[in-house]
Amino acid sequence: MLGQLRRRYHGRFRLSVVAAIAMAVLFAAAGPCQLLTGASTDVALVLVLIALPNLAFTAWMWQWEHRHSNDDVDLYDGGIVHVDRKGTVQAFPWTAIAEVRARKMDVDIHHIPIRTVHYFKVVRVDGTAVVLNNRFRGIAELGAHVQQEPARAQLPAAVAALRDGRTISFDGVVVDVRGIQHRRGLIPWDDVVAIGAHAGVLTTKVTIRTRRRRLAYTRWLFPSRIFPNHLLLAGLAGALSRDAVG
Repeated sequence: MLGQLRRRYHGRFRLSVVAAIAMAVLFAAAGPCQLLTGASTDVALVLVLIALPNLAFTAWMWQWEHRHSNDDVDLYDGGIVHVDRKGTVQAFPWTAIAEVRARKMDVDIHHIPIRTVHYFKVVRVDGTAVVLNNRFRGIAELGAHVQQEPARAQLPAAVAALRDGRTISFDGVVVDVRGIQHRRGLIPWDDVVAIGAHAGVLTTKVTIRTRRRRLAYTRWLFPSRIFPNHLLLAGLAGALSRDAVG
């Protein structure tokens, strides 16, 4: 149904989670150790209060990693298939994907690159979702497919919907056949030069650069929600700008 199998990506329990668990255990043990060595009760209490949230978060992270490790994602010509550790199979055809949210974060220490963290949430039209992250080897390649292929599959229907007079919302950024609706007015498709989305820890910044304005249009999404279907929005800008020129 989905065509030829291209590649299988296997999920694994990440060593970074093991390191986080070890740190949480050390922090959790610091308070009682202080009490046993006769240190100040106040100091020990502060250490325990600091350790408990970290320990709780790490326990949740361990449980999430354990539940999602040893799963597989099969990449086909027409979509992906996710098989969890229990053997439950969920198919995500490109044409049935309603939303893709992508986050990429470069981790460095003193400007020395350490690793790149990838996060992709793929949501089907019926609400079924799968999260793809660094537990899959080759996640950068897999992430490129799950962003590009659904956008390519959705573009013709999205263009047709706009031509029929409907609007499409990208998490509050509303577009129609004329362009992008903004609090300062309408941005015509022909004026759009580039569209960017930067997902931070607390906020997501969506920037639309135009030909006639030096300042970028910015929308802050708080609390941070990863901007959906960024490539589809960029594809609409390209398709409708060409239509206007033609």
